[in-house]
Amino acid sequence: MMGHPEVVQHLTKHRANVNLQDKSQQIALHYSCKQGYVEITCHLLAKKSNVNIQDARDMTPLHVACLEGHSHIIPHLVKGGADLKAVAEEGNTALHIACREGWDKVCSTIQSLSKVTHIL
Repeated sequence: MMGHPEVVQHLTKHRANVNLQDKSQQIALHYSCKQGYVEITCHLLAKKSNVNIQDARDMTPLHVACLEGHSHIIPHLVKGGADLKAVAEEGNTALHIACREGWDKVCSTIQSLSKVTHIL
């Protein structure tokens, strides 16, 4: 999955606000994580996208990536400062969401990153 990284790069080059929220309070980073777009996610993080911003359901981009099963996105978010303890609606962390959805690889990725970062 690639998306359109050249469009995102063009917009950020011309000072697009990477933290602009839509009506559901999501930013571009939520959407890139939902689709599993690594290159766009990394670019947005490099442009200081708020990695811990919560949407109307209190979901961070990490929660969204876990909900969709995109284990390949998670290390980039954690490196960018994602809070593995952040709580979304109903008190769910990203790990809770991944387990509920049955994404074993996502669960193991979070658990291994938690041990490295001493978060859980």
